[in-house]
Amino acid sequence: MSKHYDLTLEQPVSVWNKELSLPIRELFKNLGKAAISGVFADSKGMYENLVEAGSVMGFADKPAHAAWVLVFKSLQNTLYMLVPDYQELFASKLKDKELEQLSHNIEEQISQIPLGLTVDFFTHPERLPLFEHIKPAILYWLESLGMRTQDAAGFFVRLQQSFALALHKEWNENRAGYLCIAQQLDNPFAQASKIEQRWQLYNAWLQEQVNQRMFAEAFSLSQVYVKLNAFYKVNAGDDEEFAEYGRANKYQKQVVDLHNEIQQWVINFDKTCPVRVISGGPGSGKSSFAKMFAAHMVKLRSDIKVVFIPLHYFDPSDDLIHSVERYVELDTYLPVNPLNKEYKTQRVLLIFDGLDELAMQGKLAAETANHFVEEVLNKVARFNDAGYQWQALITGRDMAIQSVTSKLRGLQQQLHVLPYFVEQRDEGVRDKKEYIDPNKLLEQDLRDVWWQNYGRAKGIDYQGLPESLAIEQLQPITQEPLLNYLVALSFERGEINFNDTITLNQIYQDLLDAVYERQWDEHGSHKQARDIEKRHFIRVLEEIALAVWHGNGRVASIAKIQQQCEASRVTQYLDVFQESTKSGISRLLTAFYFRQSEQLDGQDKTFEFTHKSFGEYLIARRITREVKLITDEMKRNIEDPDTGYDQISALERWAKLCGPTPLDKYVFGFLVDEISLQDDDRVRSWQSCFANLFSHTLRKSMPVEKLGLGKFLDMAKYARNAEVALLAVHHGCALLTRVVTNFNFEDDTCFLLWFNRTIGYGDKDDIVPVQCLSYIHFSHTILRLSDFAIGNFFGSDISSADFYKSELDHAVLVNVDASTSGFSEASLCFANCSHSNFQRADLESANFLESHFVSSDLSFADLSFALVVRSNFSNAKLVSANFLEASLKDAKLINVDAKHASFNQADLGQADLTNANLTGADLTGANLKGAILKNTILVDVDLSEVDLEGVDLSEAILELPE
Repeated sequence: MSKHYDLTLEQPVSVWNKELSLPIRELFKNLGKAAISGVFADSKGMYENLVEAGSVMGFADKPAHAAWVLVFKSLQNTLYMLVPDYQELFASKLKDKELEQLSHNIEEQISQIPLGLTVDFFTHPERLPLFEHIKPAILYWLESLGMRTQDAAGFFVRLQQSFALALHKEWNENRAGYLCIAQQLDNPFAQASKIEQRWQLYNAWLQEQVNQRMFAEAFSLSQVYVKLNAFYKVNAGDDEEFAEYGRANKYQKQVVDLHNEIQQWVINFDKTCPVRVISGGPGSGKSSFAKMFAAHMVKLRSDIKVVFIPLHYFDPSDDLIHSVERYVELDTYLPVNPLNKEYKTQRVLLIFDGLDELAMQGKLAAETANHFVEEVLNKVARFNDAGYQWQALITGRDMAIQSVTSKLRGLQQQLHVLPYFVEQRDEGVRDKKEYIDPNKLLEQDLRDVWWQNYGRAKGIDYQGLPESLAIEQLQPITQEPLLNYLVALSFERGEINFNDTITLNQIYQDLLDAVYERQWDEHGSHKQARDIEKRHFIRVLEEIALAVWHGNGRVASIAKIQQQCEASRVTQYLDVFQESTKSGISRLLTAFYFRQSEQLDGQDKTFEFTHKSFGEYLIARRITREVKLITDEMKRNIEDPDTGYDQISALERWAKLCGPTPLDKYVFGFLVDEISLQDDDRVRSWQSCFANLFSHTLRKSMPVEKLGLGKFLDMAKYARNAEVALLAVHHGCALLTRVVTNFNFEDDTCFLLWFNRTIGYGDKDDIVPVQCLSYIHFSHTILRLSDFAIGNFFGSDISSADFYKSELDHAVLVNVDASTSGFSEASLCFANCSHSNFQRADLESANFLESHFVSSDLSFADLSFALVVRSNFSNAKLVSANFLEASLKDAKLINVDAKHASFNQADLGQADLTNANLTGADLTGANLKGAILKNTILVDVDLSEVDLEGVDLSEAILELPE
């Protein structure tokens, strides 16, 4: 019995198609041919059977027929959009006769399918009952063309979701032809104004963004996405444990469900908090959240106009309204500027994704970000005062967000994205109180949820994170959304061993191998690249990354890429392509992690990295390649002066490579890991070579005058960046070889002058120079009154070096020789000074708040008047050390050898001296209240001058057994 619908009676497709003769068979035949051949022509050339808008003419009195045309055209346009996007998944080689039969079969199947429309169809096209009936036919067709069953299922999910966008687009483009439907239905969609319907089209486009393929997968972001947790800071209040000694961290972290937190903020508009920012590291899921949230809100609240703006497409130089206006003009789907006075809307949510991308507009990142955020805050507040309800959500990397935090009024305005898994530690007061998590959100390991979603999308039964990946060493990778996905790709390939030494570089290398192998597969999507060797394929990718790096960090024009390839003489590797070199680059870019930008850079098309970390990895590879080349060529020059590079020519080449753009911490990290994967002997030669080059620049400077830069500021920038890169390479090599390099400084201030100049020319957030101080001979060097915070001196010789009043908070001084060094009045809060030699060092009045001296030797060191609160000296040697009036409250002195040490007038309150040996120590006037003295040896210690009130000596050893 027929089911009644709002527009018509349910009838088979064949009935509707009887008068219209819409080309069902031709549609699937054309698409099948293209899928098999891998060649998709332009929309007019290939789709000669495309149904024209005129197909609905003559049916003004038959809205049911017009509705079928609308459905068919929307379905046809959806298929024409999707099939090329999945072309590499079609593995079949059907012959013409077989394809003809397949097209006939699917026409027969579709013709028998019942079709009926309800008024709800226009509001939720994806719910059309047709999809339930057509699914077996579409899956049969896809699998017959060689698509795997699970991939076909993923294709159909996207087909269903993308149909909405095609429907809205078709309605907007050919609205006049479908007026009979609007007249028939009393439906908000059909009766809506033209502008409102264009907003509905844009909303459908927003939802389509999360349904697009993820990389080379058949599934989409929406199928595997996991809602993230985040935190905002709250004041620790009057908690003495946080306030005492002026703790650097006076905040606790309030954990929230990021999606629910932002949704409630949007729905419950608060004029006092119209702007919020979301920060996180690379690959933390910021952009994915922004896209998912935008798609969610347009479905939840159609009255709120949501505008999603990737900031690398946005020009912030003008005021907000004009900048949004220009963005709207270049956007295909946005109907109007909702901030324009002619269309000004009551409720608007602007989502600005990627604050760090504003640096690409040519200004310093901090300056640009500050200007933009200030403009957003002021403009939104101004119009909200006039009665509007505008809100703005801004996302960005931590460093970019940090530069604007001073402009945010409340701590809750900034949310920090948390990884999938946050390890909960129970050691220490601070760790116990780090997170406030009343809803126990952190108890769930979201990695398990993601892997379950991933398994469903791939047709694999994953109960959670695979056991072989659930190891502590992989936690930093698997807990981050993007890196976790990359791990999944490599894990399924089974080509690399996921052990405790795995690096992200190895995972990216494995993925590059996978991409190359896919191209050489007989069903690969880039058959024209068949003859290019893998090493040349990767080399071209590296040059593309270099062009982007020398430009603005993510985007590069075809012309600039062509120029870079010509300069590096690698265009020959693209000559195997059937098209021109530029077109060859275009195809190569789209092969892996690249996409064509939606806007133009001048008149030249641009391409961008979809994820910056992939570009950063390729840059590190390219730098490493140059390190090998320079080392080899300088060796040749030593053997034969007529060949290879001398120091000047080597440095000139290096300045061209590393001068234009400073190494940031992300490229630096990839560079260090890339060097760690090399052969030990090779790295030793690299270290020696680059140590010599760096020494040369200290004595005679970088030869940037040979680059023809013209301006002094440009020359200074190139010199600074190239010199830091030299030191970075030395650091990466030294971490592997563990060889301490003597740069033979000309005098004891030579390095300090270079370092301060380097810091002065760099960005204030540039941490690379101070991270490259490992395995260097700094003995007798003056390093005083300088900022070495978070510096890495691992393995260096700093004996007799002078750090007077220098800043070394959070510095790493592990395995250093610091004997007879001077740190008086220096700050080493939270520094790690473990396993080091500080014999006879001058540490008077230094600040060692919560520092670590585990297993270090501080014999005869002077720590008088030092602040050593909560520091850890476990297993340290403190023989004859001087702690006169030092504050060691809450310090760990477990198993220390402090024979004959002086603690005269020192504060040892609540200190843990378990198993410590204080034989012959001076405790005159010392405070021992609350100290733990279990098995503490106090033999030959005069306690007569010690206030023992509240001191438990019951477990202390006051006399040695006879």
